[in-house]
Amino acid sequence: MKDGSTLRASALDRIVLALVLSAVIWLGVAWALGWIVP
Repeated sequence: MKDGSTLRASALDRIVLALVLSAVIWLGVAWALGWIVP
């Protein structure tokens, strides 16, 4: 039971981390291209 929840949590963590990283990359690209004006 503990192993199952740990595997589920690590899988979720990996998905969340990937989403956060992709969001940061897209924000950086948009800022670099001038889509986001400060």
